[in-house]
Amino acid sequence: VELLSTLRSQGYSIGIVSSSKQETTAALLKKFQLSVDFSYQCTLFNKAKVLKQVLSEKNLSVTDVIYVGDEVRDIEACQKIGLPIIAVTWGLNSKEALQHTGVPTADTREALLAMLLT
Repeated sequence: VELLSTLRSQGYSIGIVSSSKQETTAALLKKFQLSVDFSYQCTLFNKAKVLKQVLSEKNLSVTDVIYVGDEVRDIEACQKIGLPIIAVTWGLNSKEALQHTGVPTADTREALLAMLLT
């Protein structure tokens, strides 16, 4: 909650592209009293396509966005369309698996915030 609040206060827009059901995402947002600018659902294997759709619909360039993910599949989807990504090591895939892809990783929320704000 603090991380997202800090990003909002710095003028960042926040969106979600997830393979979780929209109902699950909405329930989590409500539980933690979070708001996002958009939320999209994808399947496990069409994230790149949905990310391209989001960029187009929101009139965003890959240079305007940083994706934060916790799975190798997130990294692969972002790499497929040239979208920068930071992988967080407290999610689904292991730190080693994420680091093996060569993308920047963050071990803590504080580290992630520092990477996003620089």
